[in-house]
Amino acid sequence: MRGPHDEQTPLLAACREQAPERGTSRFPFHPESRSTPWWRRLCFELFGDAGDAAAVQLSDLWELPRDLRSSDTADELQRCLAACGRRLFRAVWRMNAGRLSKSVVLALGAMALWVVYPVLLYRMLNLVVLEERAELLSIAVHALLMFLALTGHRVLLCHSQAQTSRVAARVGSGLRVMMLREILLHGARRSQDSSQQPSQPTQRLGELAMLYEDDYRAVCELIFNTNLSWTAAIGLAVDVGMIVFLVGVPWQILFFDGVLFGAVWAAEEWGRSRATASWRQQVVRRLNVTHECFRGIQNVKLNAWEDKMQQKIEHARHEEMRFFRRLL
Repeated sequence: MRGPHDEQTPLLAACREQAPERGTSRFPFHPESRSTPWWRRLCFELFGDAGDAAAVQLSDLWELPRDLRSSDTADELQRCLAACGRRLFRAVWRMNAGRLSKSVVLALGAMALWVVYPVLLYRMLNLVVLEERAELLSIAVHALLMFLALTGHRVLLCHSQAQTSRVAARVGSGLRVMMLREILLHGARRSQDSSQQPSQPTQRLGELAMLYEDDYRAVCELIFNTNLSWTAAIGLAVDVGMIVFLVGVPWQILFFDGVLFGAVWAAEEWGRSRATASWRQQVVRRLNVTHECFRGIQNVKLNAWEDKMQQKIEHARHEEMRFFRRLL
């Protein structure tokens, strides 16, 4: 049974009858549409001009795929969490094992092409420098192979990130719907309890939603940056191996550079964590001021009091923005 806030509303369904396929005459490109040429589907990041996005009409919208509808995704995530013992990352893998595996394979292919490029460059330089008469055909072949390696690396990396971003969008929408359902259900229970016991304090649902919003956003960022993390680690190891074995740089120098880089990174991370904690304190303080002001406005219906509360809200917002500019 569809809810009142389902993605398929009668208005959009009537307008989408003119464009059953993903993509329209004014916005024909879509990376998953069968009408899109294969070369655009292959290089959709490089040739994916969508035109004027501000002039989008209802007839230009295609139907949202079923696996991206937030209500269906939330139900599926709830079932996977129950099957995996309430462990989130196991549930995410259970939901999106195919796309995550495809993303890993594409990232490995992109990493292999990225490793091939400096080898081809080294061979071409040896061919030009060491040989007295280098053949133009061999140099052109090496240059063409280098171009194909870079292009293939970019295409595979683009598609790998597209797979992970789709998984992050699914998990993020499902977590948001689950969070809102829990908060609304908890608020309804608290309101019933407060009606029976008037002395019990009221739960601030907006503050709860804002606090949990950072959590599901962090989960989405972690999923999106998964391939980037381990491919960057593999690439760093390959680069270090090339520098040590091909160029001949002593490993002690590289070890010292790694320790220095790690110390600088740890200091930056510590400073960022402190700044983030201070920023959250400022946000919570502004929320408390806003809540207190609105509670006062509800209790006392006076214009002077409302002006005073508005001044307090503006002062809290000004302090927060000044603190944020100081961080930048």
